[in-house]
Amino acid sequence: MSSTDTHTAVERVLTLRQFPGFDEADLSELAIVAENVVEETFEAGAEVIGIGRSPSLHLVLEGKLVGQTSRHTWGQHEVLNATEAMAGRRTREAVIAEVPTRTLRLAAKDFAEILEDNFGFLSNVRRMLARRLLAVDATRPLTPSVDEVDAPPGVLGMVDRLIVLRTLMPFAKGRIEALAALAQAAEEVRIPAQTVLGAIGESATSVLILLDGTASVTRPGAPPQIVGVGRAIGALEMLGEVPFTATIRTLGAIRALRCPGAALFDVLEDHTDLALGMIESLSGSVLDAGLVDVFADTSRVN
Repeated sequence: MSSTDTHTAVERVLTLRQFPGFDEADLSELAIVAENVVEETFEAGAEVIGIGRSPSLHLVLEGKLVGQTSRHTWGQHEVLNATEAMAGRRTREAVIAEVPTRTLRLAAKDFAEILEDNFGFLSNVRRMLARRLLAVDATRPLTPSVDEVDAPPGVLGMVDRLIVLRTLMPFAKGRIEALAALAQAAEEVRIPAQTVLGAIGESATSVLILLDGTASVTRPGAPPQIVGVGRAIGALEMLGEVPFTATIRTLGAIRALRCPGAALFDVLEDHTDLALGMIESLSGSVLDAGLVDVFADTSRVN
């Protein structure tokens, strides 16, 4: 590599550091991204990507992009289509350059391979997605994050635990080997009424999937909300590696499946397919919630 090429590569790595989602990545991971991006220039009014396309990520260096339907804009140091690419979905609208714009384009396939081969970067994206979903839960009524669990009475066997885990949104796309490892580490627990499952500011140390019973979720300045069978307590906090933003207390005695956090992270590191499936599921939930691209400025909402 010539000195000019080396200088350009270093410049691109430093440039990538300025984008949300890439700012916490290791330099070695950013160097791989830098090798796969292509700089593109768009005149004002030019179409950057059409509706219903397989998305490529566009990291905006300068200028402004605008969605023709939503009128949402992407400016400097924001990323277009990252969430769609991770969710494996087609583009929802055409996007044009509102003014002359330069971007770094990264093909969705290349982005997927980078995530698969770089666990640190993959973990960073997982944290971002979980935190974004937690933010929307904090501002509107909670809705169940999993399908209703039809757990048989009595002690759950290995297969029963595996089936329950598969109902949990982040794990739904995991392969049987990874889910079996989680199921092996999970245990069925019974917890008395009026037990605090998580308190504001505390760290989640496990994921609890309610099999029987209900719990109340209380946030400052908001009335309590009731969650029941199928709700995963601590899942997004665990995946986002952030403390609880609500106090969660059992109303009556409950039965739950508990998956320790240490076991979860060990399985994610050993089974990249589960981590990638989790990214796909979380990304789809971000889109379904009507949120902006996860790599955009978190203060902006569609």
